[in-house]
Amino acid sequence: MTGQYLYTHVELAKKAIQQKDYNKAIELLNKTVNYPHNLGEGKLHGAQENDIHYYFGCAYEGLEDLETAFKYFELASVGLDEPSAAIFYNDQPPEKIFYQGKALLKLQKKEEADRKFNKLIHYGEAHVNDKVSIDYFAVSLPDMLIFDDDLTKRNQVHCHFLIGLGCLGLSKNEEARKELKQVLETDPNHIGAKTHLEMAQ
Repeated sequence: MTGQYLYTHVELAKKAIQQKDYNKAIELLNKTVNYPHNLGEGKLHGAQENDIHYYFGCAYEGLEDLETAFKYFELASVGLDEPSAAIFYNDQPPEKIFYQGKALLKLQKKEEADRKFNKLIHYGEAHVNDKVSIDYFAVSLPDMLIFDDDLTKRNQVHCHFLIGLGCLGLSKNEEARKELKQVLETDPNHIGAKTHLEMAQ
């Protein structure tokens, strides 16, 4: 539920930025700082919010408040940047690394940004054929149907998503579209692939 709440507000903020309604975007993004009580869950300690900080930066950039924009781009550019398998629900989503790179581009640090994007591609290519399994019960699995889930297939989807994000960051849009469409062919409900495929169009 909290993931959907964040996704909705970020997407609405992106639309507001596209429409040059920067104050509306900031208002929407501010709602992601503290979750409403009726969600029944608070923000996890140490939650990475690179995407939210990035779009805050874009909104303030639109308002020509470059000092505040720079502050948010700086915040968005740091954090855990080693890709990993998406097994547990609190594993860092790879989008966070993607937005670190996007923020670095805003800060005119293209070489550092490209390193982030290439990390995504290299991890995806290195692990796409891994055989994945777990032999224990864990409360933090993202799905309850652990016996019916094909973790190897999920890993392949995840790796193609990483490659797609990396290609998108490097402006290799055709390759990004190919990878992200492959993700959606296997998992039509993959919100990250759908969102970033729209960015690659």
